[in-house]
Amino acid sequence: MAKKNKKQPKTNNVAAKKNEASASVEVSDNVSTQTGNEEVGSSANASYDASANANASAEAGIDGTMVHASAEANVHAEVNAEANAEAHANQDLGGGVSIGAEVDSHAEAHVSADASAEAHSEAGWDGSDAKVEVGASVEAKVEVEVSGEINGKAGIDTPIGEVAVEANAEGHAGAYAEAHAGIHADASVGEHGVSASGGAMAGASVGVEAGGSVGVDTPLGGAEASGEVGASVGLQVGAEGEGHATYNEGEVSIGISGEAAL
Repeated sequence: MAKKNKKQPKTNNVAAKKNEASASVEVSDNVSTQTGNEEVGSSANASYDASANANASAEAGIDGTMVHASAEANVHAEVNAEANAEAHANQDLGGGVSIGAEVDSHAEAHVSADASAEAHSEAGWDGSDAKVEVGASVEAKVEVEVSGEINGKAGIDTPIGEVAVEANAEGHAGAYAEAHAGIHADASVGEHGVSASGGAMAGASVGVEAGGSVGVDTPLGGAEASGEVGASVGLQVGAEGEGHATYNEGEVSIGISGEAAL
């Protein structure tokens, strides 16, 4: 009796095709003002810049009897701003004696945001089983930072030396928020039986921090102090599951399992 040959699937090999796209934008501006002279005057300036860019891509292909496809996209945006100011006053009293005072300040802020997403899938026949696999994930994050400082000085300059008082202070704070999620699943059916599995996971976290310092310097001595504080909290949940009834190399396996995470 003639032996029957197992029919082999027709195969096609096609190179993967990929398309990409991107876009970006940037804006900025600044302003400044000034008045007075070296003896008495003040000045100030402020500026900001903002930018954003986005990218996306998609790919698909055939490898033998398996097909696959994937896509992803991401975007990033940020804004920066700062401001500076100063003022001064000086007076010559004659005889080598003069008095003066000056102060300057600086403040800035930064904000950034990121987001991304991706998905992929694969399906086909490996010669004995039909298989499929899919998955996707998303993620997003926002961060904010602000800071400021100020410095001041006042004193008298005499032929025998300077008597001055200086003071400074600085403060900063920041916060962030983040979230992400992902899912996946796969299944097969054919000569070796059937099996399937899948899972999902999601999480989020937020945090804040702040700090500052202050200092003073006088002819009698100086002092300074600083402090920092911060806190964060996060949560993540997920689940996984799997079931199968397979036959491989003379062994039969049947089972089901699952797991949850908090």
